[in-house]
Amino acid sequence: MPMHTPSWFPWLGPVCALAGGWLLGILLFQGGFGTVLMTGLICAFVPSLTVRLHHHFRRRRTNG
Repeated sequence: MPMHTPSWFPWLGPVCALAGGWLLGILLFQGGFGTVLMTGLICAFVPSLTVRLHHHFRRRRTNG
């Protein structure tokens, strides 16, 4: 069964990177450029990872 993602999904990564870089990097860690950059990069991949894990466990549960 192929994995179908919503059409708005590619726009979610940059939004999460911006929000994660600002909230985690600046407010929580109070870091400089490197900290904000790293937290932004990590947060940019979170939506993609969660969708893939959701589909993996959902497919595993139905086939199981």
